[in-house]
Amino acid sequence: MDQDMLSKNSEGSDGGQFFGGRGYPRSLVWQSRSHSLDKSNRQFLLLTDHEIRCFAIELSPSLNVSKIWTHEFVGTDGDLGIQKDLAGQKRIWPLDLQIDNDGKVITDLIAIFCKDRVTSSSYTEYSLLTMQYKSGVNVSSECVQPHERILEKKAPIQVIIPKARVEDEEFLFSMRLKVGGKPAGSVVILSGDGTATVSHYWRNSTRIYQFDLPYDAGRVLDASVFPSDDGEDGAWAVLTENAGVWAIPERAVLLGGVEPPERSLSCKGSSNERSSVEERKNLSFAGNIASRRAASEA
Repeated sequence: MDQDMLSKNSEGSDGGQFFGGRGYPRSLVWQSRSHSLDKSNRQFLLLTDHEIRCFAIELSPSLNVSKIWTHEFVGTDGDLGIQKDLAGQKRIWPLDLQIDNDGKVITDLIAIFCKDRVTSSSYTEYSLLTMQYKSGVNVSSECVQPHERILEKKAPIQVIIPKARVEDEEFLFSMRLKVGGKPAGSVVILSGDGTATVSHYWRNSTRIYQFDLPYDAGRVLDASVFPSDDGEDGAWAVLTENAGVWAIPERAVLLGGVEPPERSLSCKGSSNERSSVEERKNLSFAGNIASRRAASEA
């Protein structure tokens, strides 16, 4: 399903098309079937550069698409999502969104381009915005009222990495978000260069764990969650380019997670790179000590 098809088949209550020069789609996810009263209809959510839009599609030869509701989460009201035009903010990029298995909680991955007013240096802040359906709201297409507020913040915005390297838009829009694995409430962020980062909130702080193998496993192509017999979230699993499927145990995430450093969600900032840098520093430091010792003995 692409933008052209939606533009041709969809008209809102104001008679205008849903897509113009502003608000082009960033991500699309299907809603749970429980949100539709009729089995021949399905709902999906569309993420744009400033809002979430919910559509209903009639699974018939005519393939009719209609907009049900819209929630603008990037605007002047921070209670609805992210407040824009704050000091230091230059641009906000909604990158991806996912829905939990129950179809009730929506998580958005956000990148904010900022500029330090003191040093004039630029950086990117990565955050998670978690929203949920308001209590008592019926989200079936037959029951939603015009301009009815459907979503609300489930929790304050969670900053994953406060000051990361500035990336180009192609890299940013290659990021994908996954939800539902252990530890409970954790997410996996997949970057276009094949990096997988687990983020979770633990002991009143955000911690991240970047998946790395001691040998070249290639890029991480995808991530999912192992099924669990107890009905709870299973462990994260990643599909690698050269080493097959690997599980990420909950214990590894909890013990190996670190506080967000000033780096990116790419392999440029992986632990392998940090190890090489530290090794070069240690070799240089050892060489300096050896030189000073030789000079003193002479």
